Amino acid sequence: MHIAHYYESYDVPDMPPSWMIVEAISFGSLANLVRNLNLANSKSVAWLIGLQEPALKSWCLSLSYLRNLCAHHSRIWNRVYTLKPTTIRQYDDDLNPNDRTYAQAVSLKIMLNKCSGPSNWAQRLKDLIDEFPDTPIDKMGFPRDWKTRAIWKS
Repeated sequence: MHIAHYYESYDVPDMPPSWMIVEAISFGSLANLVRNLNLANSKSVAWLIGLQEPALKSWCLSLSYLRNLCAHHSRIWNRVYTLKPTTIRQYDDDLNPNDRTYAQAVSLKIMLNKCSGPSNWAQRLKDLIDEFPDTPIDKMGFPRDWKTRAIWKS
């Protein structure tokens, strides 16, 4: 919608602003865009959202992979991920191990906190897990105290 409006209303510059393009592309394309930024630009983006540059690229790639698994109705509850978010010291307790669904959820929560407005995603995740109490969430890497950890309270 924005891009069509841009081309209907403007001739210069030839391309719409980057924010319009980013709103219109798929998450996979956005992850590829981030991965292909030169080092200076990827460091700038990472700095803006409070991550280290390698973590930004890794998290975008792993979340894109998770998104594709979900979109194609693949099993994620006890999956061991090959594409996994890089651990960083600040979130070490929540990202280790980083090859399970819990680490994916943590990286998504952190990204939402930094890049999105208010979100009820964490509460919806808690509600979903509560709805199915017999699901062995430990097989997804969820620690017993996960709901009380700081990352899930913000």
